[in-house]
Amino acid sequence: KLAAKDDRINELKKENDLIIHANYQLRLRVHELESNVNSYDSVSNKSTLAISSIQKDAKEKQDQLLELEARVRTHMEEREASERKMDVLQKKLQELFAQLSVTLEHNYGQPSAASFETVMSRIADINAENILLKGKLVKIEDTNKLLEKDAQSNRATIQQMANQLQSHVHYNINHCLQNDTIKAERDAALHDKETVKTELETVKSRLDSIQKAWQNTRSELDQRENKYSSHELHMKQLENDAVYVKSCFNAFKQQIGQMLSDGYVKVEPKEEEIKQKIQLLMQSSRERGIIITNLENQKEQLTKQLQAQIDI
Repeated sequence: KLAAKDDRINELKKENDLIIHANYQLRLRVHELESNVNSYDSVSNKSTLAISSIQKDAKEKQDQLLELEARVRTHMEEREASERKMDVLQKKLQELFAQLSVTLEHNYGQPSAASFETVMSRIADINAENILLKGKLVKIEDTNKLLEKDAQSNRATIQQMANQLQSHVHYNINHCLQNDTIKAERDAALHDKETVKTELETVKSRLDSIQKAWQNTRSELDQRENKYSSHELHMKQLENDAVYVKSCFNAFKQQIGQMLSDGYVKVEPKEEEIKQKIQLLMQSSRERGIIITNLENQKEQLTKQLQAQIDI
């Protein structure tokens, strides 16, 4: 495909060269005709028509030339794109050969027809080995299916035995739970027995302590009763003494009242009247003391005056 494009490009280049040469000839012809236009005044109209036709042909050739150049550029761009694509494919092919070399553990070198044949033969060998392996795999799968059937039957037997074992385990667990319950009840009963025994001992010790306390209290009550009897006798004695003291105090007040009484005022044997009378006596005594002091002072002054007169 690239060779055909190259041939087509070469043909287009040749056509382009021919068109360029023809255009150059036409330009020379136009220049020649224009230089000789003055000498051909008689045929000016014909020359004008010829020049117009030549210019028209030159323009058409110029358009064809531009079209050919555009086509050449397009083919060149397509060729460059094809070359880039070929480079990419070449790199991918080299990478593929490198991967095949690593995978198949053999160096196949650069991509070529011989290396392709070698790779294809190796792939055919691998395919044959794969077919053999598939046959072996089918046999292994058949054997595996038989083993799975045996395993299923064994699993069913094992499941049945496991169910029986589980029932025995449940029975043993229930039996153990019953034993644990009975043991717990026995332990609780023993604990209750020990608790009752401890409580009885506690009650017995409390009863002993209560009896001792009662005996101590009884002895204390006897002692207090004896003390109360002695205190009662003492109180009676004190009451008698108080009656005697009261009678003596009344007699004393009677005597004091009689002593404080005179021919003008009689003092009753009462504490208030006795106190008032004593206060009056004390006040009178103080007044008498003051009078006596004044009299003594007067006496002393008179004595001094008398002594002074005697001395004179």
